[in-house]
Amino acid sequence: MIITDQNWQVIPRQNGILPRYLSYGSTEARTHGLTPFADNLDALIPWDAMEERINEANELRQMPMHYLEESKAEPHNQGGTNYCWAYALVECMEALRPMENQVYRRLGPASLGWLVGWRNRGNFLSSAIKGAMERGIARSDLVPDGLYNPRDFGDGWQDDAMNHKPHEFTDTDRSSEKFMAQQCASLLVAGLPLYLAFNWWGHAIAGMGVVWDEREKYNLRWINWNSHGDGRIEMTGSRGVPDEAYAVRVTTVDAS
Repeated sequence: MIITDQNWQVIPRQNGILPRYLSYGSTEARTHGLTPFADNLDALIPWDAMEERINEANELRQMPMHYLEESKAEPHNQGGTNYCWAYALVECMEALRPMENQVYRRLGPASLGWLVGWRNRGNFLSSAIKGAMERGIARSDLVPDGLYNPRDFGDGWQDDAMNHKPHEFTDTDRSSEKFMAQQCASLLVAGLPLYLAFNWWGHAIAGMGVVWDEREKYNLRWINWNSHGDGRIEMTGSRGVPDEAYAVRVTTVDAS
């Protein structure tokens, strides 16, 4: 699937996320584990170097999508649940583990259902981040896709979840669309998966890569990972620039 500025209106709107409620760079955002990009401006790739850096990262297979491909990761399918906010975060964590020289591990997004009282509803991305940092996410063999009732989970899932926690996130500044695109591309080139929200879509997905393409806006074609069983999707133009983006930087090194 390729989502563009021309066809976006035919994409079914989802109901899995709520608009952002934590201000970028605020004290509350920091307490949720969100470090503003401004704290690491040296990581920002200048536009005049962007083409070279993106092409190099793709040639060397250093972006999150490459780690997923090498791990032969299968797409998640949230089924009829409104848990895209959990699936997108889990997909980021799954891509980051191999980058940290850990074994790829498929995780169960519905482990985070306690954040919404085990109801089938959306959630703030920052809430999911804080919850995952506190209680982690269990393996998918204990918490299968498409479920959200803990009575259907395997025994010991709560203890197992503590083995799989994200620990550091970089928040992004959407003061302008072009600056947001620059930050996201810089983070992907650094090999960091992006936890993304799109208000026009009402949906959260995982950002896994970017390709330099001079036919597209800002010369960028975004490679993302969707949770409706389709996996890789491509996005271009303004529709490819998210309203929220958080780079997952560190996960728990587990002994299991």
